[in-house]
Amino acid sequence: MSNYDIWNVADPYLNLDLSDKYKINLVKDYMFHYFLSNETIHTIKRSFEKELEDGLKRFEVLDTVYDKLSKPQNPNTLGMKVTFFTEFFNGTEKGEFIVIYLSRRHLLLMLAKVRPGFPVETKRDYFIVDDAIRRSPYIKIFEYICDCLIEFFSKHGLLNKTQTVGFCSDLPFIQFGIDHAIVWYFSERATDFPLNCYDINRCFEIVMLKEKYHQLKIKLVVLLSNNTSMFINSCYLCGNIDMFLNFADDCDLLYLERPIRVNKWKVSDPEVNGILIDTELRNFGGNGCLDFIATDLEWLAITTSDKRARIEKFVTEQYLLQLIKHILIDLHHRLLYCRNTTIESLQSNGISLTELCDFANVKDLGHAATLLPGGTIGGSLDDAKIAMYVCKVLLIRAAVLTSVCISSVLLRFLREDFIIAVNSPMLRKHPDYETYIRNLIGKFAPEKKFQFLWTEDSFSFNGAALATSIANRLDRTKLHF
Repeated sequence: MSNYDIWNVADPYLNLDLSDKYKINLVKDYMFHYFLSNETIHTIKRSFEKELEDGLKRFEVLDTVYDKLSKPQNPNTLGMKVTFFTEFFNGTEKGEFIVIYLSRRHLLLMLAKVRPGFPVETKRDYFIVDDAIRRSPYIKIFEYICDCLIEFFSKHGLLNKTQTVGFCSDLPFIQFGIDHAIVWYFSERATDFPLNCYDINRCFEIVMLKEKYHQLKIKLVVLLSNNTSMFINSCYLCGNIDMFLNFADDCDLLYLERPIRVNKWKVSDPEVNGILIDTELRNFGGNGCLDFIATDLEWLAITTSDKRARIEKFVTEQYLLQLIKHILIDLHHRLLYCRNTTIESLQSNGISLTELCDFANVKDLGHAATLLPGGTIGGSLDDAKIAMYVCKVLLIRAAVLTSVCISSVLLRFLREDFIIAVNSPMLRKHPDYETYIRNLIGKFAPEKKFQFLWTEDSFSFNGAALATSIANRLDRTKLHF
């Protein structure tokens, strides 16, 4: 088994030096549970690599129709979804396209003009989708979308003209082809409405048979996720991209896999060099393989109904900030942190990413004591050191898990150089977090070199338009299971 020496590799200066030596031992003993041993890291790495391989071999299946008698004890949680994008830009993508973007929050309709080498020109309208519509029988939400399309097309003079359309969403769906997918539900959570299988393309066809929609003429050429859209937009802005990470409003990793390794979909074109795979990283650990590293406070930090210890609960900004908050509050109750001051602001407001980054950027401990995470004031130098130690330990643990996933994908390829597009405010803004991840990937995959390129969620709409332009020129009859 490898001796990773992780904590020294990530931050050689990680230490806790307080005026009270007894308190040092108490705080270190408390934080000991957040240090990952070599054996633990090896176990997680092995589980992740196995799920990568197994996920590329099996077809996706719905739990509602899964044969539960044949369900394995530790089923895969990495979907390894085939997006059916096998090529990207060749310089011929141009024209006007419609994007229907249905999120958990709103509906966006966009008219986009695509020209090679130029920024995408867009005209957008937002619509609120009432919860009552989201929870109604499926036909209602497609009727509502078509009502909005009538209004949008009328505004831009597009009625009675066939429009090439792409459908993008951050809702969970299962894809059977580049233009064929089914969505499970349209609400914030699956519990809001019973799971059903709605064929997106077929539902539009049924609704548009109604006389009131005869002026709508659409050709739906692509169905894609928000993360696929962002990957494609990154390719357009930065050139060839090997991997895309989204830790801003999701927890996902997409990469280009060699066709020979994708057993669940065999490409007929021998000239295809890569297939875009959506790992659905957020689900890793849903089978319980990460439960053994979760602490009691981590279960407390999970505020959603989903209480599984999935990897997103350990590495995403939302949960990291929650966990730091709960640990500092618990240390306060144990009389180890901010013993002589109040932490009401921390308890009520929590910690923001800006506060965390500002605190990490402070070099003077006296100043740091006035900028304690969560707006706590009146802290001592020891309080500042404890808060800094807690933040570093949790960020390094998150960096370890993130680096295990990234390096496992990098090691699947013989080449040495990679371009990784990243959507993560914490990775981009925190002064130490990127360094931790770089150092750790260098330890797990020492022969690999990589470059981070920063991207933002706001560009995902443009990516959907660009994806539509690509799909429009492809032979979509071959891009199916």
